[in-house]
Amino acid sequence: MLSQHMIFAWYATLICVIFSAWIAAAFLRDEPILFTVMALLAFTWVLLLPYYGGARNEGRPELVEVYTGFLTVYVGALLTLYAANSQGQKRPQAVVEWQYAALGFLLIVAVPSAPGLLSPDGSGGFVKLSWHQADLLIGVGLGIAGFVAIVRAMKKFCGDVEVRMLLKTPVEETDRDGNKRMTRGQRNEEGTRQGGAIPPLIAKNNLAKYKRLAEQVSKLKAYVILATILFLYALIGVIWTIYSWRESKAEMESSFAYFFAAMKLAYTLTLGAILAYHTMTPGDKRQGPWHWILILFAVRQAERKKRSKQ
Repeated sequence: MLSQHMIFAWYATLICVIFSAWIAAAFLRDEPILFTVMALLAFTWVLLLPYYGGARNEGRPELVEVYTGFLTVYVGALLTLYAANSQGQKRPQAVVEWQYAALGFLLIVAVPSAPGLLSPDGSGGFVKLSWHQADLLIGVGLGIAGFVAIVRAMKKFCGDVEVRMLLKTPVEETDRDGNKRMTRGQRNEEGTRQGGAIPPLIAKNNLAKYKRLAEQVSKLKAYVILATILFLYALIGVIWTIYSWRESKAEMESSFAYFFAAMKLAYTLTLGAILAYHTMTPGDKRQGPWHWILILFAVRQAERKKRSKQ
């Protein structure tokens, strides 16, 4: 009979499957690459359901980590492709380097099955590793490579935060003696002259810049949160590899099961929320979280983006 922590991990993984599919169906219908990203993420979690559902003692349980690691690499590759084609290039990029790398990683996945290379206990093969150890090593390596690809791709979603604009803006302050002075930026002594037609235009332009800056800062915060989650996920994966290196565990320890479940939920919810918000129209963004939840549960329909005629 399954222990409570394995049952919890199974249900957490199932929630990740459902949420990934809902995000794709509700928000990403007009973005085929991002739709495929969330579909592959859902399939990644589907592969892990038997791992937590009692099939660990059958065959090579860690082999599923190899497959999910490869899928993670390809998720990162597709996000990289989407980010590259969102930069306003005249000629859209068809394939990115991470997609080539994913094909190369397939050969690594195939290596352990080579006849005579490995043995079940690590004593009779050409390489002194057991199948269990090879699966652990390749699985954690592919997982880390996939997380690196995802983090690098999501960084491009944030764009370059225009901090220089803040540094160049002088601010009038009053000191303790009541004297006014211009500070910050380059300590300019003279601001924009008032009373003409140009200052309102400058103010409107600066307001638009600050709105854009605020949105970029929000994206940057989301990126930092996602990068932190993936770092912790990779770290616990390395610790689990070291802990279970000598022999395959009949059942994952409760601390590892709960932590992996929490990381799966945090990773899926954060990535899905970032991609959903990225593809929303301004009208949907203005209506707030309650409106987004209704879209997720198909109570409302998201606004469709207007496509330019080719």
